[in-house]
Amino acid sequence: MAQIKVLLVEDDPQFVYLIQRYAAASGCALVHADNACQVMSFVQQNPPDLILIDIFPSKMNGSQILSDLKANPVTRQIPAFVCSASDTVIHEWEDRAEGFLLKPVMYEDFCRILATATIDRNET
Repeated sequence: MAQIKVLLVEDDPQFVYLIQRYAAASGCALVHADNACQVMSFVQQNPPDLILIDIFPSKMNGSQILSDLKANPVTRQIPAFVCSASDTVIHEWEDRAEGFLLKPVMYEDFCRILATATIDRNET
């Protein structure tokens, strides 16, 4: 089975480091984007199996990126999970994302969403 590719849309270096460690421990490939241009370019050229997106990063509009991804026929099927420290914010986005991760994210939660990507990949 091919390695799962995860795109992380995040601007907090500490959170990026944490997810990089989780990705390494779980054997998946992680690509990090910290601006909207990187996200759309990467997704178009090399679609990931899963996207983790901070909905309110300081350097970009995460909610707009998520909306753009879900509106695009090429990218709408990629599972996207919202990351936020606010469960109120997360619940506002539940209908537009496949799930969410409440910060601080535990390794078990990261593995749970990887399993979702694996299931989605096997169904296609």
